[in-house]
Parts: sequence; C-alpha cells; structure tokens
Amino acid sequence: MDQDHTEYRAARDDEIEACVELQHQVFRPHEDDAPDRYRSYVRDDPSYRPGLSRVALVEGRIVSHLRIWERVLNVRGTTLKAGGVGSLLCLPEYRGRGIASGVLADAERFFLEEGYDLGLLFTIIGTPYYDNRGWTPLPLPTFSATPNSPLVEERVGRGVDLNLDDHLDVIRNIHRVECDSSTGSCERTATYWNDGPARLRGMFPRTGVEVDGRLVAYANWEDRPEGIWVTEAAAIEGCGAAIVTLAETVVSAASGGAIEGSLRRDNPLAACLGQMSEMSWSVHDEMMVKMTDWARLDSRLSSVGVDIGPAPPKSRSDTDSFWRVLFGCALTEDRDTVWWDRLGPCPPLFYSWADIF
Repeated sequence: MDQDHTEYRAARDDEIEACVELQHQVFRPHEDDAPDRYRSYVRDDPSYRPGLSRVALVEGRIVSHLRIWERVLNVRGTTLKAGGVGSLLCLPEYRGRGIASGVLADAERFFLEEGYDLGLLFTIIGTPYYDNRGWTPLPLPTFSATPNSPLVEERVGRGVDLNLDDHLDVIRNIHRVECDSSTGSCERTATYWNDGPARLRGMFPRTGVEVDGRLVAYANWEDRPEGIWVTEAAAIEGCGAAIVTLAETVVSAASGGAIEGSLRRDNPLAACLGQMSEMSWSVHDEMMVKMTDWARLDSRLSSVGVDIGPAPPKSRSDTDSFWRVLFGCALTEDRDTVWWDRLGPCPPLFYSWADIF
C-alpha cells in the first residue's frame, strides 16, 4: 500500500465478480451481456490461475483492474513466455492519480517474479501511454482489397464448412505451417481453440478447402457493417490453385463490401487476393513489448544459439532497436546497431489477429 492509501495486489477469487462489473461499467456499459463475456475470460479459460487478475483498491474499493493473459511466442527457434496485459482500466472518478499506471507496474513486478520472458500488450488507446512507460511498439501488417478481376486459372478443391469435432487436428497442423513462416506467432494448445475466450473471439475458422478429401487451407473473418475483416488464413505448402477457391469464398463473404484484415504479406491468401484486387498494405502498431529480465531472456535465447550478449540496451532508442531486430521487423536504422550484427535477419514478425486479447 502506498502513501496515497492505494493497495496493489492480486484479486481474490471472491473479488472476481467485482472485477467483472468494473469492466462492464467502463468498457461496455450499454451491453447487458457484457458481464458474461468478462466472467468467461476467467471462469472459462483453462490457463487462468490466481494472480492473473491485478487490482488497485482505495479505501477497500476496487477502482482499477488489469487482466494478465499468458501467451507463448515462437521467436528465433525457441519459445518465449509472455505476460499479456489486457483490460487495463480505472474508474473515471479516480483517474489522473497514477492508479492505472500503478496497476501496470504491479503487473510488471508479477512478470519478473513469475519468470516471464517479456511483457506483451495490444493497445486500443494508441501507443503514447505505454510508450511513455517503456513499452516498444512493433508494426503488424494490415491490408485493404477491392476485387476487380476474377482469376482465370482452374479451380481446385471444394469449399467446406468447418467444425471442431471433425477438423480440429488438421486445422492445428495447417496452423503450424503458418506459425513456422513468421516470428512472434502464438502457440495454441488443443483447448486454446475452444475455451471461453476463443469462442467469444470466434477463433475457430469458418471455412476451408478440401482437395481429394484432404483439408489443405482455411480462412476466418469478422463480419463488419462495411464488409469483412480477415482475421486468419493458412494453407499447407503446395496447395496450389486450391487457394483460389478459398479466395473466392472470402470475396463472396464480403458481398461486394470491403475486404480488410491482417495477414502476412506473403500469406497465400493475401497473395491470391492481390492478383484479383486493388490491394494496399499498411501497418498497425497496437502490439507492444517490454523487457522483464535480461539475464533470463539471454539464457532462453542462448539455449538455441542466439546470442544477445550479457548487457541490456543502454538507452530507450537502443531498446526499441533490439526488440525490432529480435522480432524481425527491423527499420533501416536498426541495421546499423550491434543487435543487427549479433542477431541478423529472421522471418518477419506476425502475430495473428485471432490471438489478440
């Protein structure tokens, strides 16, 4: 408890309902079913454990909250355990007193104590708030496509609706191919695909393409008033013209509206849409990372022959360069740093929209 009588700690199990109501009040006050969503984030998530809900109390009242999401990222031949920051909030009447920042700092101490390799978050309020607290933004690709020329090549395979009972194992195998094509992809256990938060996000893909009875590709999207937002697409190597069948399914789902989303630039579906559309690429910098323990990260990476050295970055700009190089999204100026000399290139950064918490 600090001098302002604000207490920072883990939420007790009997305080979870208060945390649910707090999120309802701040994030979705006009949605009657919002409490079910926030309750599911805890009660229907097998990875949830005591300590992952952090709170601030003033005179015994919970006034600020943060939910930690555990993620495992594929980075340069190994996996890194990330502590994800989500649902950071503070009641309006308590803002401007540094309480939310205190909850964030409390979570960062928890990351250190629990042995996380890094902190991870996805901001919806812009980057300055977190940037000022030592978090580094990493750019992820987004696209916008307007179909204007159907492909003339022969269609291969047939579109199929997907379901967990019949397709989970093969979907996981295809997803593995996509993960191996990038840096920063999120590992998914079998239960991850269908736990409460995954169902709320609509994670399991809607449609796929079968060739000779074998599923070779899939895609998923969110319906939006102006069209669709593609959240994920993956295909086995050598699926060939089957990806055209998948692309036509996606175009049809948009019903003439906008086709936007976030995919790797060299994702097979993105490449196919690029051939049949006016397509533009941009980036979003909602993904941000922060160091927890340099020695631990060094040990983790050195176990697979990746040498980041014994000394952490000496400045904020040096820190930002380190993260961009490590995750495969180096800027031109980053190639003049010691981190580029030590680490060199790697597959480009990509973290699926479907895994954002």
